[in-house]
Amino acid sequence: MNIWGFGPGGPELKDSVDIKNILQVVRFSKIEYDENQLRKKVSGIYLDFSAIAKGYGSDVVADYLQKKGIVNYLVEIGGELVAHGVNEKGELWKVGVNRPEESANAAELISIIALQDRGMATSGNYRNYYVRDSVKISHTINPATGYPVNHTLLSATVLAKDCMIADAYATAMMVMGKDEAILLDEKVDEIEVFLIYDDGNGGFKTFASERLKPFLSFPQEN
Repeated sequence: MNIWGFGPGGPELKDSVDIKNILQVVRFSKIEYDENQLRKKVSGIYLDFSAIAKGYGSDVVADYLQKKGIVNYLVEIGGELVAHGVNEKGELWKVGVNRPEESANAAELISIIALQDRGMATSGNYRNYYVRDSVKISHTINPATGYPVNHTLLSATVLAKDCMIADAYATAMMVMGKDEAILLDEKVDEIEVFLIYDDGNGGFKTFASERLKPFLSFPQEN
C-alpha cells in the first residue's frame, strides 16, 4: 500500500521498486498469533488495519449506545454503518448505495438497502485512485501479486452481524473480483452482498444475494 502511494506519503508510485522483493514481507501468513500474543515471523512486516478500522469504529460507537440503553440508532463512520431498531418514522433504517462514479454526489443512488440490526460496509475503486502514464492505479492492492487489481468489479457492499466483519469482506471482495466474490457469497452464510460491476459496454450491472433482495429497492422503482 505504501509503495504504491496509498500510505502516509501520498498518491505517487515510488521509482525503482522491486515488487517481488517487497512481497517477502507481505501477507498475514507471516504473522503468528494466539489469544495472548502476536509474533512477526519475518522482519520488516507491519500490520495495517485500514481495511477494518472504520467498521470497527462504528461497532464501538454502536456498542456504547447499546450499553446506554439506546436501541434505535444509525452509526456511520466514513461510509461504514451500523443500524439497530427503527428510524423516527418507525421504519427500518434505509441507506443508499452510490453510483460507482467519481463525480456522483450523495443523491445519485443505484439502490437503497433497509438495514435490520446489521452492519454495512462498502468498498470501491472509483474514487481512491490516481493516473500515471495513462494507467489508472487503484488503491486496492492484491497481496498475492503486489499489484493493484484490474477487474470489472466497481463496488462491493456487504452486510453482516457487525460492521467490522462487513468491512473486511467488502475489502476482500474488491481484491477477488466479481466472479470470486459471488462464489464466496454462496459459501458464507453470515453475509449478504450487493455488487456493482462493469458490463463491458460503458455501463454497469448489479448482483445481490438472495437473502438481501427482500431488503433491496431501486430509486427508479419508487
